[in-house]
Amino acid sequence: MQRLINRWICLGIGIGLVLAGTTAVLFDRDIPDSVVIRRAEALGMVFRDEVVAFTPAQGDGGGTVVVCIPPGMNKAQVAGMLSAAGVIARAEDFEQELSGQNGAVSIPAGVYRFNGSEDTAAVVQKISSGDVIARLE
Repeated sequence: MQRLINRWICLGIGIGLVLAGTTAVLFDRDIPDSVVIRRAEALGMVFRDEVVAFTPAQGDGGGTVVVCIPPGMNKAQVAGMLSAAGVIARAEDFEQELSGQNGAVSIPAGVYRFNGSEDTAAVVQKISSGDVIARLE
């Protein structure tokens, strides 16, 4: 009797696997990226102009730079990121300016948008005030 039960269980599992595989092959739809992005935007998940972490702008007034500062970054890491993105000319200047604002300014995590023409003091003010496009936690 136990053999018969085991045989039926194995047969049921086998049939289930065949049906699942056939269903996956028959109904596999390749959705284009544009459709996925459009659906995500409709749900409020993606904003086309905020997807890129860095743009080629070099902080010379030539465009907008969007930077994502993740939670837990210290001022040296943020300064390096902003310098690499072309938002500020020198990381040291950013750290000095940040230290000059009551010494212990917390850096709110989030997505920030900077104009290429902003000076270091304006960048520090924007970050220390938490002027974000999107807040990260």
